[in-house]
Amino acid sequence: MKGLLCKELYSIRKYGGMYILLMLVFVLIAPFANGNLFMIIYPCVLAGVMPTTLLSYDERDKWEVYSAALPYSRAQLVSAKYVCGLFVQIPVVLVTVLIQWLRMSRMAAFDPNEFISLIATILAVPLLMPAFTLPLVFKVGVEKSRLAYIIAVFAGSLIGVYVSMVVQADAVPRPSSVGMLICLVLGEAAVYILSWLLSIHFYKKREFN
Repeated sequence: MKGLLCKELYSIRKYGGMYILLMLVFVLIAPFANGNLFMIIYPCVLAGVMPTTLLSYDERDKWEVYSAALPYSRAQLVSAKYVCGLFVQIPVVLVTVLIQWLRMSRMAAFDPNEFISLIATILAVPLLMPAFTLPLVFKVGVEKSRLAYIIAVFAGSLIGVYVSMVVQADAVPRPSSVGMLICLVLGEAAVYILSWLLSIHFYKKREFN
C-alpha cells in the first residue's frame, strides 16, 4: 500500500502542479475577498477533483492494465485514490479554515455561528464531490463518466455562490453549536466512507478490455 501511495504522490507532483498552484493562489487571495465564499471554497473544489484527475491520467497511461500484474488487490488500488485524496483535501481545508479565522479575528468580526457554518461548508465540498463521482468513475471509467465529473465540478463551484447568498440573506439556519458541527462532519465522513466501499465493490466487478 505504501508503494501505491508513493505512486499517487509522484503523480500529483507530475500532473497536479497547476492544481496545487491554483489552490495556493486562491487560499492567499481569499482573505482579501471580503468573505466571498466562492473564493474561499474554490481551493476545496480543486482538492475535491484531484482523485478523478489522477484517475484520468491512469486511464490514459493504461495503469489499470499494468496494475493487474502487481501484487495489489483492487480494493487497495481504490483505497490509494481515496487516501491520496485526503492527503490533498485535509491540508487545504485546515489552511483555509485557519486563514479565515485569522481574517475574521483581525477584522473584529468573529461570529462563532458563522465560523461553524463556514467550516461545515469548507469540509463538505472536498469530501462530497469525490464521494459522489468516484463510484461511477470506478464503475465505468473516467471517459464514460465525464458528464458526471463536469457536473460535480460545476456544482461544487456554485456552492460558494449559493451559500454566500443564503447566509447573507439569513435564508437558512446556521449551525449554532460545536455539537451540530460534529454531527455534520460525521455525516460527511460517513458519506465518504460509503462511497469508498461502493467504489471497491464496483471496481472488483469491472472488466477491462
